[in-house]
Amino acid sequence: MKRMVLGMALLAIAAPPAASAGVSRTEQNLVRAVNDARQANGLAPLRGMRKLHRSAGRYSRWQLRHGYFGHLPRIRMSSSFSLRGEVLRLRWGRGVNPRATVRQWMRSPGHRSAILHGGMRVGGAGVAVGRLNGSAATVVTFHMGAR
Repeated sequence: MKRMVLGMALLAIAAPPAASAGVSRTEQNLVRAVNDARQANGLAPLRGMRKLHRSAGRYSRWQLRHGYFGHLPRIRMSSSFSLRGEVLRLRWGRGVNPRATVRQWMRSPGHRSAILHGGMRVGGAGVAVGRLNGSAATVVTFHMGAR
C-alpha cells in the first residue's frame, strides 16, 4: 500500500538576489508538470531556476536527515524573492512520478492555489531518496517565487 503526505506553504516577504546547481531529469520533469498544470489553467509557465532547484533539494535532504516532514515557519529558500511558495510530497518507498505528484497537488486546494498563484514567476524542484524515521522514503520539495 502506497502512502503519501502532502504539505503546502505560501509566504509574502521582502528581500535581495543570488546563483546555480545540477538538476536531475526528475526535477526538470516536475517543473514541466507544474507548468502544464499552470498553462491548462491559463497561467504563464514558471521559468526553471537553478537557485530554487538547489534550495528545494537542500530542504528535501534536510528533512530526511532530521527525520522531519513538513513546513518550517520560514520557507528555506533564498530571501531574494518578495513572494515565496513551497509545496511538499512524501512518498513512502523509492522514487516519484512527477506527473502523479502534480496531479496529487492539484487535487488539494492549498497546493493547487500555491501552484496556480499568478504572481509566481520562477520555480525549482528537489527530490531526495533515503530513510525517514527508519522507512524508505522519497521527499519532494517544489519552491516557487517572484522578485
